[in-house]
Amino acid sequence: LLISLQWIVAGNRCNPSHRRHRCSDAQYFEELYNYYMTDKAWQLCDPNAERVFQALRKAGVKVAVVSNFDTRLKPLLRALNCDHWFDAVAVSAEDDFPVCIPST
Repeated sequence: LLISLQWIVAGNRCNPSHRRHRCSDAQYFEELYNYYMTDKAWQLCDPNAERVFQALRKAGVKVAVVSNFDTRLKPLLRALNCDHWFDAVAVSAEDDFPVCIPST
């Protein structure tokens, strides 16, 4: 994986022992949703990753991201300054190919 989640402390709002454990506060959800669109919530796993992608490009290898992440992915890659590593980025939420949920 190129990026990983840095868990944040959300206080008592999402603590299962707290009476508001379902995080139903719309403003809080919006803040949390927006937070995960920033580079503060994520980090590159390998500080040498850029060199790997440069070597791949030099060798003529095309690299793409195909993801079922939501529309925050492209802005997130830009914020992490790694969007230029990829020849293409396809996000199901943007390309109208939502993830299917199999029926049981």
